[in-house]
Amino acid sequence: MAARLNQIGVPAMAFDAWDVGVRTDSKFGDASLLPSAEEDIRASFDRIDPNVVAVVTGFIGHEPQGRITTLGRGGSDLTATAIGGYQPIAHDRHSYERPKDGAKCQTCSSCKL
Repeated sequence: MAARLNQIGVPAMAFDAWDVGVRTDSKFGDASLLPSAEEDIRASFDRIDPNVVAVVTGFIGHEPQGRITTLGRGGSDLTATAIGGYQPIAHDRHSYERPKDGAKCQTCSSCKL
């Protein structure tokens, strides 16, 4: 994905989840994020150029001894939620509700999303 984004002129870099702070317990196949993951993720993204799209693998992390773990069912969604949720809110991020007639942005009245 990062390679394709770069081909079309969008600066991007690929990262394994553990490279951006996804730390888990040792329950292989159904690992949970460690409480320290929040600070680790924030610190990792503080070092990533904000003008580059970070393409991050989902569903995997590292346990305290550095072994690869998988997060289990919904692990990719959990990875994305943790990474997004642990970032400070910026003016260009949006919050959505999902009413029955479709998605609607809640962030700003002028938003076309």
